[in-house]
Amino acid sequence: MDDATELGGHHEISIHTRRGDGSWAAQPLWIVTVDGEAYVRSAFGARSIWYRRVRQGAEVRIEADGEVLSVLLEPVGDREFNQRVSDAYRAKYGPVWPGPVGNLVDAKAGTTTLRIALGTPQSIRRFGVFGAARSPRKHEHRSTASSSGEVDLLIARRVEPGHEAEFERWAHGILSAAAEFPGHLGYGLFRPRKPGEPWYVVHRFLSAEAQESWHRSPERAHWFSRADGHHTEVDRRRLTGLETWFTAPDSFRAPPPRWKMAVTATIGIFPISLFAGMTLQPALAPVPVIARTALIAAVFSLAMTYAVMPVLTRVLRRWLTHGRD
Repeated sequence: MDDATELGGHHEISIHTRRGDGSWAAQPLWIVTVDGEAYVRSAFGARSIWYRRVRQGAEVRIEADGEVLSVLLEPVGDREFNQRVSDAYRAKYGPVWPGPVGNLVDAKAGTTTLRIALGTPQSIRRFGVFGAARSPRKHEHRSTASSSGEVDLLIARRVEPGHEAEFERWAHGILSAAAEFPGHLGYGLFRPRKPGEPWYVVHRFLSAEAQESWHRSPERAHWFSRADGHHTEVDRRRLTGLETWFTAPDSFRAPPPRWKMAVTATIGIFPISLFAGMTLQPALAPVPVIARTALIAAVFSLAMTYAVMPVLTRVLRRWLTHGRD
């Protein structure tokens, strides 16, 4: 994709900014075109994490329809031109999302207008909310794998028939707002498999403190004040540690008993430990002990999350779920 008008024709894109540790963080953005050039803004002004990274010179990539592009983002300081960008946002999104678009046309957002200068296609690592491809019947924000300190929040909301579109617009807005918060790692929105079943909203936070910060935030309160009353929360689950390996994001069944989780984790750890002891340890012997330990810990974490545990939970599903409520 080398045409800004084509890029600006998308309803939504994702911006990927490189963190200080070298990993990538993704943020969904609305995009508009003015005079054949594509523009984006921060809905929450200059305090947005992704915008601060851009202004600090972080590497940036744009994703649209599965294509990932290296880009430069250039600030737009002309007040009169920024008004034209605001008009473009109103024209494109205002008829359907008049509330959320208001955040993108206020004075604070206007100061964050960025022109997208297209570069060349790139490929980046892509993970779903829980680190694996799932049903196509959902919207996902890219996320990292959950570790023991992270918190996954699963929320079920029942939507009155005929109000699904309004709920989806509301969910898009509140999830995008949450994604701006420090410590928010990713989200997912899962449509019901059958009519009458609840929708599922998934948040991932770096810590319990980050989750509590979002829960008490005025932004969250603002979005709930805009709820139209046609959808209600029917269940909620807060997962930490090993529970995130054993619970699907669109399931509110209780996780397996802790002893079964411990046995399964032990089965998974054994071959990795054997491999580390017989191969990694000798190969890394010249490496300083702290660096060596960190590398082996990273191998353990990645192997358990993305290779071993997904296989084990599938193979042992009957045993893990036997007798579970």
